[in-house]
Amino acid sequence: MKKLYLILLLLGPLFASAQRKENFSNAYLGAMLHNSQAGISLVNSFGFIRYAGVGAGVDVTSFCNSLLVPAYFDVRLKYPVGRFIPFALGQFGKPLYNRENALTYREENGAVNPIKINGRHFFGTGAGFQYRAQKVWLFASYIRRDYKMRYEGKRDLPHSFDTQFAVNTNIFMVGFTF
Repeated sequence: MKKLYLILLLLGPLFASAQRKENFSNAYLGAMLHNSQAGISLVNSFGFIRYAGVGAGVDVTSFCNSLLVPAYFDVRLKYPVGRFIPFALGQFGKPLYNRENALTYREENGAVNPIKINGRHFFGTGAGFQYRAQKVWLFASYIRRDYKMRYEGKRDLPHSFDTQFAVNTNIFMVGFTF
């Protein structure tokens, strides 16, 4: 029993210093404009120090009139200045996208084969800011993403057909931080 008291006595200051006055972690819930398509976004950023956070995010939007759901790893660097917190961010993830019959191609024998598009991965970088207005935090950000997509067919695609392609997109986002 004395050992338990001794351990608690020694570790007490460590536990007390771990209690922060600030919350470095944030959840960002926002409306987005993804290449002129509306969508929503949710990012959970776990702040391990005052100036940085890592987390995960998911968006729901569209691409070529089909549902696009990017799921990603998010890194944020912040510099708090009172009620204003500018940040830079980086993202890496997978665009969950699968569009059947996106294109077709006709073989020499006249057979028509459908081609589908799948999302491979993406990178994104951006900047934004948080602002505390009374009891609620607001944020705005701009993100530039480079998606890598792939064409796939039930048969081998012609050699002249490039199966991978890139899609660049601009994202504007506003919302609440809590």
